[in-house]
Amino acid sequence: MRLLAAVLLAAAFAVQASAAKPSRYKVASVTGGVLTADGKAVAAEGELSEGAKVRLDKGKAVLELGDEGRLMLTGPAEIKLGKREVGLVSGALLSVLPRLRGNFSVSTPLAVAAVRGTEFFLEVREDGRTYLCLCEGALEVSAAPGLSLRKTMLRSKHHGSYIYSKIGKRVDRGPWRMENHSDAEIGGLK
Repeated sequence: MRLLAAVLLAAAFAVQASAAKPSRYKVASVTGGVLTADGKAVAAEGELSEGAKVRLDKGKAVLELGDEGRLMLTGPAEIKLGKREVGLVSGALLSVLPRLRGNFSVSTPLAVAAVRGTEFFLEVREDGRTYLCLCEGALEVSAAPGLSLRKTMLRSKHHGSYIYSKIGKRVDRGPWRMENHSDAEIGGLK
């Protein structure tokens, strides 16, 4: 009986320890381009570490966030990986996280999207604007550090799109149309 109790206790600690570990980013696929992390090429099945500066010269790369879901990067793009956040410097990122546990956010030079178990697409455009399409679910959007934008909770059942522009120290948001991603791509990440 003591042995059984010890085994059950050890199993409970193992489950707690695995739940406490940060999610790891794993490269599921790279098509049509070269993916690098801190200047070194990374192929499918490779792992990406927290703090890595990841670049995709062209094409698409799918990253797995543990078993919580997937992110698809469209190049040319650059991101910086955090423990539970991604900084999108340039390019586009499609996020499909149906089994999200805990917090996760994606930041751009203009805005921060705090994920609430949702599907969304973000694109940092060459003209400095940020395009956001909330494909389904809810996001809390706020301004990037140093900028002003009233924190907003967005909800959508099917492709609510916005464009964010910088006006001085303020970020302005306006409605937009769905662009540069598809329902088929979202379905492929599920």
